[in-house]
Order: sequence, then C-alpha cells, then structure tokens
Amino acid sequence: MKIIFLDIEGVLSVSGRIDPLCCARLKQILDSTQTNIVLSSSWRLYDDDFGFVLSKIAKYGIDREYFVDKTPSSAKGRAYEIYSWLQENPEVIKYVVLDDNDISDKYIPKDNFVQTDSYVGLSNNDMELCVKILGKEI
Repeated sequence: MKIIFLDIEGVLSVSGRIDPLCCARLKQILDSTQTNIVLSSSWRLYDDDFGFVLSKIAKYGIDREYFVDKTPSSAKGRAYEIYSWLQENPEVIKYVVLDDNDISDKYIPKDNFVQTDSYVGLSNNDMELCVKILGKEI
C-alpha cells in the first residue's frame, strides 16, 4: 500500500480557500501512483471539519474512497502521529508526507517529506517530487 499523509492548510487550502489547482495536482498524484490518503491535518480531529473538506475537494474527484484513515492524536506532535500510524500499518510500502510545516525529524525522514509553500500550496514541483517518491504505476 502507498500512502500520502495529507495536511490541508498550506497544501490544498491557500489563504483560507480550497485551491482548484492544488486539488487537481493531488488527484494526479493519486491516480498516477495508485495511492491512498491518511489525513494528518488538524482537520481530522472534528468530523464536521473533515466533512467540510470532503465536500470542497470532492468536486475535483477526490472523494471519501481515497481516504483510508486518519492519524492518531498525540501530544508528541504530527511527526510522531504519522510514525505511530506507520508502526500500526506495516503493509505500507511507500509513503510521502505533504505538509507546509517542516515536520521532518527522527520520525519522518527527509526522503519521505515534501514541504509545500503555504502561500502557493501543492505546486507542480511538489507534485513531481511526490510521484518520484511514490513511484508511478503503469
């Protein structure tokens, strides 16, 4: 299984709005790499927030079926939450963490991390790097 750990703010949402181009790029990554999403964003903590995000990105072809889970909550931070999820899911063969904050550390290697510019969101360069990390499916 391949996974994208997805933050929303600064990745798909720019200046408080869901960006259509960022969503299109995410959809392209998902389709070209046969990857699923684990929500690592703080939006995962409240069902209403998650439902709102889904309603906004579904029109770009990113529906609930792509989301397989969300990371657990921990006082140790997002990187540890992702690490914990990976420890519980050994079937993951490749993954990438998409976030606008640099959360790479001892839990998240730089080779599995793509940091977006919070003012731009998911760019073409970010998309290409994700595809490179995850591997394109034929």
